[in-house]
Amino acid sequence: FKGRVDPKPLLQQENFRMKPLQIDFISDLVCPWCVIGLYALQHAIEELKQETNQQFDAQIHFLPFELNPDAPPAGLEKFAHVAAKYGLSKAQVLVNQQNITQRGLELGFEFNMEKRSHYYNTFDGHRLMYWAQLSGQQLELKRALFTAYFSQGKNLSDHKVLTLSLIHI
Repeated sequence: FKGRVDPKPLLQQENFRMKPLQIDFISDLVCPWCVIGLYALQHAIEELKQETNQQFDAQIHFLPFELNPDAPPAGLEKFAHVAAKYGLSKAQVLVNQQNITQRGLELGFEFNMEKRSHYYNTFDGHRLMYWAQLSGQQLELKRALFTAYFSQGKNLSDHKVLTLSLIHI
């Protein structure tokens, strides 16, 4: 790009104040790639903060997306559901889970895929995320819900699980 301006001298000025960047993060609570995306995004934000001497400010705003809006209260058995939805065999799912688990470890998140047996309806979890936004605690709740589901194998359509997740924020 011809005429590109190097922002570093501007960022290094003592009185320079950068406007916060709002990032809309559309995701579901039972999507493992959303966990990977969030943790990778947070790592990138931290790198930018280091490069700009902490003058870079990003705020993540979560918006809901339901992968399985018609999931029954008991959930959808994970292998049968993935086979029906994506045409993957159990062996393919297990390989994918190993790759996701490895990437999660690289980013600082512990997946325990063997503890997850079902995909659950996340509507009420997304409602809770909305209320957490009002108190500025969306990120903390998102991480607590990801941990409850992906690390502990909890049912995110269970109101007791959602309530207990609030304690961890």
